[in-house]
Amino acid sequence: MKTAIAIALSLMFATQAHLGFAQTDKNPTPAKIEKLAPTNELALLKISLSDMENNPRPYESIAIDAAKAAKTYEINTDSGGKFEILLPKGDNYSVRVAGWGATGEDFAQFELEAVEGLMDANLKLKYEPANSFTLENVLFETGKSNLKPTSFAVLDEVAKYLVRRKHINAEIAGHTDNEGEDAANQKLSENRAKAVVDYLYKKGVAKGRLIPKGYGETQPVADNDSPEGRQLNRRTELLILEETK
Repeated sequence: MKTAIAIALSLMFATQAHLGFAQTDKNPTPAKIEKLAPTNELALLKISLSDMENNPRPYESIAIDAAKAAKTYEINTDSGGKFEILLPKGDNYSVRVAGWGATGEDFAQFELEAVEGLMDANLKLKYEPANSFTLENVLFETGKSNLKPTSFAVLDEVAKYLVRRKHINAEIAGHTDNEGEDAANQKLSENRAKAVVDYLYKKGVAKGRLIPKGYGETQPVADNDSPEGRQLNRRTELLILEETK
């Protein structure tokens, strides 16, 4: 994931409260939107998140870590890649994209000084997210498409990500090593991809958004001459196909 190449932070002081709109929960609805205004103790931070080509990044989970208060604020961007939040003055903050699929690295730091007056802060962030992910620790019974229980934790996080980023359509790709017959491996990879899709649908992902596809042993990422290499080749991937409005 490329981090921000352009971070713009501007501060504005006002003599009267500025009214904005903030989304206050993980899946906001119009009824839950409330007006925010800065106070002498709290600054109004407005964040705009886009990719490197200035396309908004909607429904991303953003975490803001306060160094002195040792507290984390987490909120989702809206459909336009924006959100607003009130933050205490007199602290240093770092910003990161949070949730499944994010690296968790900080890509912006800023300070809100403890000064008198009403403060509006505008932060513009750019980053380039990954569009393919290997689903680590998604495991199956040997030679079968039955998911092992150890797979459920990561798949539950993937489901939360897909439910939140509801405009994404994706392919679930199954891969095997080269042990056994080609045709059997092809069928096994297809069945495993379908098993993952079925699980994600059961966890609330809207049907029709995911395409299961098996590649058998045709796309190795390591050699098949060692147990370690074959383990890497037996994998499940999520590939983002499109992001709709």
